Amino acid sequence: MKFVFLLAYEMAEKFGCIGVVDAKPEAVDFYKCCGFMQLDVADGNLNEPAESVSMFLPLKAIPKPDN
Repeated sequence: MKFVFLLAYEMAEKFGCIGVVDAKPEAVDFYKCCGFMQLDVADGNLNEPAESVSMFLPLKAIPKPDN
């Protein structure tokens, strides 16, 4: 998880990433334990539920890496 958080900070600086993950349904509980919040989103033109579960963790909730 540490590598992913470091990558998120790098992406935030380069592209404006703020902390979203598309989790597999079976991984939702894991991400919730890490502080992620589930987002209600629809996928495609038919407004059908997405196959993955979009979740959000504000980047400011992650300790800044030591540089």
